[in-house]
Amino acid sequence: MITNKNGEIVPSSLISNFQNSSFKSGFGLIETMLWTGTKVQYGKKHFTRLWTGAECLQINMSHLSKTKLLEECEMLALSNVAQEKAMIRLQLFLEKEEASYIIETMPFPAFRNSLQNVKRIGLIEEWVITPSVFSHLKTSNRLLYEMASKQAKRNQWYDALLMNSYGRIAEGSFNNIFWVKENGIFTPPLTEGCVAGIMRAE
Repeated sequence: MITNKNGEIVPSSLISNFQNSSFKSGFGLIETMLWTGTKVQYGKKHFTRLWTGAECLQINMSHLSKTKLLEECEMLALSNVAQEKAMIRLQLFLEKEEASYIIETMPFPAFRNSLQNVKRIGLIEEWVITPSVFSHLKTSNRLLYEMASKQAKRNQWYDALLMNSYGRIAEGSFNNIFWVKENGIFTPPLTEGCVAGIMRAE
């Protein structure tokens, strides 16, 4: 079997990852984690969320270990970025009907660093979140969030707020939403369509 990649004919076996459902339809899960320079922040909570999401999508995780995956993330970060602050991205997908994963490290986004003191945020109204039994999952299908993030970057907003199909603000393109009233801290319920974020749970 052969495949065309960027106009070049190559053996399909070299790009077998193109055959998985994560690439073709966005069926998969991701965890984006902060590497502090010494550890993965909220590492155990990230992997608890990953396992919960896999169960929801009926992905068998019995051959994988939360502890081992966390160790692999930390070892990769130490090898690639050492003591530097960075992001770790783990993508879980099906390959031959079995859960597989890819771990990557990326520099901490310079755009976010440059906007630490920016107070402006924007509201996206033309693209909305549709709450469902899957909307709380951080899946490989990130189209809405990527588009909102691009608009925020173009407008020099710190983040873009996303509304749901009920006409209510649900979350940001990469942030959870919180508000303080009197002595309470509040956040939208998952039924509003927001992702079950780690900081949200905290």
